[in-house]
Amino acid sequence: MYSAPGIHSSAGSIPLIQSAIAAKPAGIAINYTDKSIFKPTIAALNAGIKVTLFNNNRFEVVGGKTDTGTTDPRITSLAYVGEDSLANAKKLGTAFVPFIKKKTGTVLIVDPVPGVEVLALRRQGIESAVKPAGYKTAYLPAALDEGTNLATIGAYLQAHSDVVAVVGLGDPTANPACTYIEKNKLSIPVAAFDVDAEAIQHIHRGCLKAATDQQPYLQGYLSAANLSFIIKDHLFPLTMNTGSYIATSKNVGEIEKAVAAGKG
Repeated sequence: MYSAPGIHSSAGSIPLIQSAIAAKPAGIAINYTDKSIFKPTIAALNAGIKVTLFNNNRFEVVGGKTDTGTTDPRITSLAYVGEDSLANAKKLGTAFVPFIKKKTGTVLIVDPVPGVEVLALRRQGIESAVKPAGYKTAYLPAALDEGTNLATIGAYLQAHSDVVAVVGLGDPTANPACTYIEKNKLSIPVAAFDVDAEAIQHIHRGCLKAATDQQPYLQGYLSAANLSFIIKDHLFPLTMNTGSYIATSKNVGEIEKAVAAGKG
């Protein structure tokens, strides 16, 4: 059984986890977005339910407040299937640098959801790769609406001729960046996190040079497999990073097949 809130939020997830616990399943895979998920996760473990984590394992302290981090080893030791945001961002940044043809300038990093820790880690990883290569970085807060972002990114590029590359911390920013760049025939390469059908077309057309693929299908499949290993086979589940694959023009055909099959 799969349950998710209508709008992605920790608050929306908590009653769904509680309902799942009440149904007395053998196991639950939980999207641990922040410490608000701590109590229902502990409740599941106390009920004898096997638990693994997927997509998010956000244990860190937020905003310097010592009471907001998760330190309980019952949670932090749980197997996790999903993206290692910082490591994958470093890998993406390293793969992207050779596509930037100008030797100096600014790499614009566009954030669709400012304040989200995962995206902050993505930004940190990109900066750790492009700054040693000699580039400055600029941060542009944006939104989830691609139409709004198209105008925001376009206005920024018009006002800042020093931008030599753009990194979208998610599809809602990378796709409109490419749309603007292609329309205006600019020679500015783009990198992105996440690959959807529109991003694939931007890769084919040459604007989007490199992108991570989180492989959400594998996140779900391997989470279920982990639970099966625990419950049926009495094996210890494995933590797996599903988002380290870098999509480029050389391999995008395979990713396109996965997306077409509903597994991208």
